[in-house]
Amino acid sequence: MLAATGVTQVRVGRAPTVGLLATGSELRAPGEPLGPGQIYESNRLALAAGMLKKNRSVKTVCFQLGFKRVSHFSREFKSHYGIPPTQFLRWSDLQGRAAFETVESPR
Repeated sequence: MLAATGVTQVRVGRAPTVGLLATGSELRAPGEPLGPGQIYESNRLALAAGMLKKNRSVKTVCFQLGFKRVSHFSREFKSHYGIPPTQFLRWSDLQGRAAFETVESPR
């Protein structure tokens, strides 16, 4: 763009080093209104899916991630993934068995 205006040389500086401090107070649940400097929290439910695969307990994962009630956790999980966490556990069991069966050598 500068060349189009006849500029042949441009003085540039070093790229700035930027730091970001997040306190968590900027996070809002999906669907809540956002204020200035706030963003939607999107990692907690992804983390929940991974924890469910390892932990196998909806209640434990719910409280470890800071939800106060299992019903609220289940509702949020279903809203995000389209299935409740208990159904997700059954689905991940089937996926695990299918992967294991394809790895096993035929008899």
